[in-house]
Amino acid sequence: MKIRSLTNAAVMLSMYMLLFVLYNMGVFPTIMSILLPIPIIIYSVTVGRIRDILLLCIGCFCGTFLFGSIYGVITTLNYGVMGTIIGIGMVKSWPYWQRILNAVIISVLSFPITIYFVSGLNVKESVTQMTGEIEVMIQSIADTLPSDYMAIIEELQQSIDLMATLFPTIVILMGTMSVFLIDTVAILILKKLGISPLKFKKQNIHNIQVGPILIIVLVIGQLIKTVLSTPTVDYILINVMAIINVLYVLQGIIVVLLYFKSRSKIGLGILTVILMLLLGFSIFIEMLGIMDAFFNYRDKLVLEN
Repeated sequence: MKIRSLTNAAVMLSMYMLLFVLYNMGVFPTIMSILLPIPIIIYSVTVGRIRDILLLCIGCFCGTFLFGSIYGVITTLNYGVMGTIIGIGMVKSWPYWQRILNAVIISVLSFPITIYFVSGLNVKESVTQMTGEIEVMIQSIADTLPSDYMAIIEELQQSIDLMATLFPTIVILMGTMSVFLIDTVAILILKKLGISPLKFKKQNIHNIQVGPILIIVLVIGQLIKTVLSTPTVDYILINVMAIINVLYVLQGIIVVLLYFKSRSKIGLGILTVILMLLLGFSIFIEMLGIMDAFFNYRDKLVLEN
């Protein structure tokens, strides 16, 4: 490392360790989890050398191990490596969604490692234990309620079972949201620092396109689920189909927002989307997303806008 690069690395490592200490102390942990990768991303973009970026990441591992033992290493495995991947993606000018996808993969892969070191259980055992504890709690509450509430209790138990089945999907969606927020905040901070983010800017929202090919996957998945119904196959297909459904819901939301934006009523569009999701009308948004996959309404709405 050159002297300037070494100085920058020391400053960013200090910032990372400060954020790590605050995160470990429970000071706004959600916010800290978003900010933790930022020093590594800033250093990556300012230095631009992969070797130096990796050395800073190793330094973060060593520092968090000294302060937080194995739990510190796990924290850096989650957020430090994620920041390293995003930073390298910016330096190498990876396409926006490739950068996001690579960081999401790191987030998803680090999750079972975190679960194992924190609880000593694998993911399946952890989910089983968690759902069992929740069901016991629900049952203890049900014992104190009149019989009129049994239908609600059964619905809650079914929701818990569904959550356990869709746990992989939940982990992927949470990882994606976390990476998206980290990348967005990093770009905003880089702009504030006067670093031009043109080569790693976000993709415009109307360019997010889920094509009709996934509809065929949905249909084939439903046929396989009907014909070849085994617990393992059902488990995999339910999660794959859930992710595809979420993608089409997201596409439908984009169409709705672009429609209202083209009429200068974006606030009303956001309110409409929120109400439809809260009132259980997400199926209509998903259908709109599927229709957009065939007819591409968004290009027309962008032109109108």
